[in-house]
Amino acid sequence: MAMKVIGLLLFMFVFTACGRNSDVYDTSLPELYEPATEEQVYEPTQPEVHPTETATNAAATQFPEAIYSGFVDERFELISLIFRLAGRPEHSNAFTPYQQKLSDAFSEFSRHDAVIYARVWGFGFDAVLGFAVHMKRAENGFVLIDTNDFLVNDNFGRWDNERAETFIELVNDFYLVTDFATFFRDNIPYFLEHSERFGYQLYNNLNKEWFYSHGINPDVMRAVISPATSQNGYASWIYDANGNALALYGAIAGTTDDYSGWMSFLVHEFVHGFANNIAAEWYEENEIFRQFSNSSVDLVRMPFYPTGIIMAGEYVTRAYTILYMVENEGMNPVLLLLNERAQGFPNISYVYAMITGEHLLYPGMDILEYVLGAGYEIGEEEFSFALPAGVIRWNFINIYSTELDLSQFSHSDIGNIFGTNLGDVMYVITGDGSRFLYIDIGGAGDAWSSQHRSYAVFLLD
Repeated sequence: MAMKVIGLLLFMFVFTACGRNSDVYDTSLPELYEPATEEQVYEPTQPEVHPTETATNAAATQFPEAIYSGFVDERFELISLIFRLAGRPEHSNAFTPYQQKLSDAFSEFSRHDAVIYARVWGFGFDAVLGFAVHMKRAENGFVLIDTNDFLVNDNFGRWDNERAETFIELVNDFYLVTDFATFFRDNIPYFLEHSERFGYQLYNNLNKEWFYSHGINPDVMRAVISPATSQNGYASWIYDANGNALALYGAIAGTTDDYSGWMSFLVHEFVHGFANNIAAEWYEENEIFRQFSNSSVDLVRMPFYPTGIIMAGEYVTRAYTILYMVENEGMNPVLLLLNERAQGFPNISYVYAMITGEHLLYPGMDILEYVLGAGYEIGEEEFSFALPAGVIRWNFINIYSTELDLSQFSHSDIGNIFGTNLGDVMYVITGDGSRFLYIDIGGAGDAWSSQHRSYAVFLLD
């Protein structure tokens, strides 16, 4: 699960979204993308699905039967809708006109038994995708696939056989009484529009072969974008009886018109497919790794990572995601490590050293000068803004004799209180005294108002 909150600040987003766009969204199909070469042609289809196939067939056809529209999966959209009505924040916000349409069209079903069940159990985050991908189409809805051990033997005790069987019956009733199938079909042009952009802006550039060296067969990797999901990214798996991965799903929120900067988010979810096992082994055998995973749990800033073992999985996943971005996208590993520190992972440099042998951060390092690549001066005028968690203060920074290359920075945060413009740099102190470097790297995107800005953030303490 991607990336993700600097707890005291602003109107944050995890994976990019937390705002509302009041503009009318154009749902018409865009002009066809014309690639420069034949190899770049994007086909907005997923692996062919055969109704007679079972979950133990060849890997290339391991995706249980469902209605797909490009990269949008009907199952995940359906379950996301139920958890939206149940009030789960990662599904219930209306950042886009499509999400507002979802809320408006189905609000009358907020007391349906499926919604009440989801609300009472309080599951969320990856548990939603995990359930969805273990469903397949049946005559009057869906049934659970036979190879569902990963779902019902969830290490975190969320789903078990009884809960899963009860919920699937409620889901089927919800599916029928709401006529969700018709709603999904009516919005296929919207799904295809996003799938087209996702394909040529991002997915076609993913180096699947990189995953081979880490034990993942690219044939089992399936990308999902979810217009219904408000924020976050998720990973889930389908395993056979022998523990072999039949399908590895990486899902990100489909709330943007520009997916080009989302590579690390998608990679992150697929990396979970091998990194979680490494993390579990290290957590069991390496006392130092276990201690700093446990000490990094922060239920206020990151309630979605509530235990040490979950933090361990995040640490290793984030370290390998950085490695992918360095090896395949030419990114600066130090900047990525500093970015992760600001996201709430203070020991990320140690984990990166565990997998690469490279110790890239050192005591006494002038992070400001390293990131900015030049001398600097912190402006004398101080600005402030009162937040519920305390007053946030900032000064603008002047850089000597250089112009920042903003392409080297990746998104960390979104806000609208600083009043910055592209390329502005700030020295920020939060209510608890933590110090950050903020760099304005552009507008926040179509899911946000024009006043919201996107920032690269680096922890200075």
